[in-house]
Amino acid sequence: MEMVENFNKRIKRNVLTKYRFQSIFELNGKLLEFVDDDNQNKRLKGLNYKAPAQYLKETKNIILQRIVS
Repeated sequence: MEMVENFNKRIKRNVLTKYRFQSIFELNGKLLEFVDDDNQNKRLKGLNYKAPAQYLKETKNIILQRIVS
């Protein structure tokens, strides 16, 4: 749960309090940018200090093998 709370705080700090949005579409676009950047670059302790995209790339074959076996 701590990861989710930290993620929500980062969204508030880096998106919601920095910009004024004229429409929900602008907000959605900025949120998508933030999430994409976060998934590619934010290193997380719970993922052995890897970014979520990197961790998924490295572990997806292991996960799929467990499902198939």
